[in-house]
Amino acid sequence: MKIYVNGVDLTDKLAANSVTWRRYGAFRSELTFRLETYFTDGVSVEFGMRAYIEDDYGQTAWAGIVTGVNGIYRNESRGGITVRCKGYEAILSHRYCGDYSTLSTTTGAVARTLFLIYLATTSQTSEGFLYNPDLFSSGVPLESYQVKGKSLARVFDELGAADGSKWWIKED
Repeated sequence: MKIYVNGVDLTDKLAANSVTWRRYGAFRSELTFRLETYFTDGVSVEFGMRAYIEDDYGQTAWAGIVTGVNGIYRNESRGGITVRCKGYEAILSHRYCGDYSTLSTTTGAVARTLFLIYLATTSQTSEGFLYNPDLFSSGVPLESYQVKGKSLARVFDELGAADGSKWWIKED
């Protein structure tokens, strides 16, 4: 397995036994690892960058964004940089809708619009989000739809319940 951040392979720069990859159900996963400082010349890891794990077959096994970067120094000559990442699926639980309303639409049109407003237009986190309108169902007709202050996960759950569909974000 290999760990990448912003497209750069960091596998050889990891501190021994420092990788923790956890999945807490369908909508929460995280990755934590530590980089040895003496291996990090020219490596940039910042909040919002895309992080992913590639398996031995070149397939993406996990993907998310960097949510924390902390330096830890044990002494003058040896230290490390701890990197924390959350899976893409967690983003929807932490991103909230502003005031949005529309008339005479469908559940699929609302989902596409909110995806484009809150995910695809945010350049730091949309890297890796592949917008494909064919992946959104047309859904069922709605006379009107209004939302304010709900998480995208909750909105997508409600839209899915209205038309019998489910949503997810794949690792790739």
